Amino acid sequence: MSVPNITPLPAAPNPTSSPATFDNDTTNFIGALPTMVGQTNTLAAYLEQRASDAESAATGAASQAATATTRANQAATSASAAQSARNSAQTAAAAAQSSAGLPTLVGNAGKRLAVNLAGDGVEWTDNPIGGVIADVYDTAGADTWTKEPDDRFLIVRCWGAGGGGGRGSSYGGGGSGGQYVQRILNAVDVDASVDVTVGAGGAGATSIAHGNAGGASSFGSYVHAAGGNRGRNDGRFATPAGAKTDNASTSSSSVLLFTPPSGYGAATASYTGGDAVEGGAGGGAATTSSGTSGGVSQFGGAGGDGGESNGNGQDGTAPGGGGGGAHAWSGNHAGDGAPGRVEIIRIKG
Repeated sequence: MSVPNITPLPAAPNPTSSPATFDNDTTNFIGALPTMVGQTNTLAAYLEQRASDAESAATGAASQAATATTRANQAATSASAAQSARNSAQTAAAAAQSSAGLPTLVGNAGKRLAVNLAGDGVEWTDNPIGGVIADVYDTAGADTWTKEPDDRFLIVRCWGAGGGGGRGSSYGGGGSGGQYVQRILNAVDVDASVDVTVGAGGAGATSIAHGNAGGASSFGSYVHAAGGNRGRNDGRFATPAGAKTDNASTSSSSVLLFTPPSGYGAATASYTGGDAVEGGAGGGAATTSSGTSGGVSQFGGAGGDGGESNGNGQDGTAPGGGGGGAHAWSGNHAGDGAPGRVEIIRIKG
């Protein structure tokens, strides 16, 4: 049997290389280590076997004093060389790993290397190459989002909050739904940390008054979605979020001719809340004797129903549904708009 060979390791990964080159070199380098260890163990076993053969030969030649002494010395030398070679190979493998700046392999099975947040080294991560992770913020208020080193692209989706319903002596109109805005961003163009704001739903009126507008939702300065407009108490529509004016006359059919980014709030009992596809739907209206239903949305929240007779207007559902209106019977109130939402979908690489 010929002496087993040890295949040289590929070039060690350089932390100054591009992420793609570094990941590729790291994968090749680490992938070669198991082969090297196997080859080293094969060589050690081969040398140990040669030492064993030499020792057997020395025992068999005991009667031949001069020959036995010579062979015994050779066997001892071979055994020492075998052990030295094995130790040297293991030391070389550990040194190669250390010189490449690689963290320990122990306890990190199935993970991959990625540049750390400081950008001055590498670390093990559970995030798969090309994976998709979604961060969802759906509680009204402020928060902070932090970028990760292997984020490549971001899909940011924002819903503004729904407007609150109005309460009137003749008509209690529904609030309009929150606006929906989506944007795809290259992660390198996004700050390391970004302020996230989820708009609060507008409060429904508890006295004879218009409702309150919903709050806007945003992802820093990159994406902004307007809140829904307040429900009216004067027989006018609450226009879709982001419109130039917050109301439109019932004689104006413009709010009824298309499905906008959010649903309008119903003006009177002749109309239901406006439907939407992505944004929140609008709330229904109420009169002295009846209430109309809120609109529906495929991806946003539904609008709340208008109050039946002397009933309360219903709250909109998240994200961004407008509140239903109410008639000014004693003790009842209009529905609240639903809070908005911010989603950041990370495309890993």
